[in-house]
Amino acid sequence: KTNDREALVPKSRDDDIEKTSRSRVPQEWQSLVNSVQYTFTLIHQKMKELVALHNRHLMATNLDDNLDEDQEIEQQTKELTEVFSLSHRQLGKLSALRRSPTLWQGSQSQKLSENVLSSLARTLQDLSLAFRKAQSEYLNKLKSRDDRIQGYLSWGPLLENNSTGLDDFGDQEYQLWEAQKQKREMLLEENTAAVAQREHEINQIVRSIYELNEIFRDVAQLVVDQGTLVDRIDYNVENTQIRVEQGLQQLSKAQHYQSKDRKMLVIMVLATLVIVFGILLIVTKFR
Repeated sequence: KTNDREALVPKSRDDDIEKTSRSRVPQEWQSLVNSVQYTFTLIHQKMKELVALHNRHLMATNLDDNLDEDQEIEQQTKELTEVFSLSHRQLGKLSALRRSPTLWQGSQSQKLSENVLSSLARTLQDLSLAFRKAQSEYLNKLKSRDDRIQGYLSWGPLLENNSTGLDDFGDQEYQLWEAQKQKREMLLEENTAAVAQREHEINQIVRSIYELNEIFRDVAQLVVDQGTLVDRIDYNVENTQIRVEQGLQQLSKAQHYQSKDRKMLVIMVLATLVIVFGILLIVTKFR
């Protein structure tokens, strides 16, 4: 399970999530992040199981024995699609929490939560692309197998039109040929129906994953917008800090100038007193 986790989430993304858990973040946010990580692990495990089912189904020689596998593949595909939908809803909740400024304390926690949300969205997109690739490869292999069966059965009608070849058959050989012919026809009919059904299922899955990718792009764009908003807030805070510092400098200068003015006033008062006392002294002396 540790290897699955390392394969799903790169180390840099894990570091962001661990930093967020150590920061002052809402408990609901951290619980949702843990749930998303568990969902990713579940997707990874189910994808491995589905690929193994695909390979076993393609290697089977008798399609009559594949009914259970068909149902199992269909069920596994349905469950995977539901888990993808669950992870999308979880990311939607995280995005809603991310937009709530009252839940976050400090710009560092906001930045870390932004990085976590973005990395989780990228991981989910990577998993969905891997799922679509696996389904597409399975469909192509089914078509290739159908083409091989068509080539194998193509000699049957030619032999039916060759009366000389049929005349050379004995009763036992002819009965064996008829049995093989019926088996080939049933095989072709069942295989064609299975391929058509699988194409229908794959097309539905591709459409659903495409819709999820559209939503993922919206979430990624939302994360970018949130990051831009945070950058604007930081810019305004920095500008406010600069303006406050400039105001303090101007206040210090004004206080300095005011101190100089007071000193000058004291000097002028003292000088005036000296002159007045000097005049009084002279007047008193000459009397």
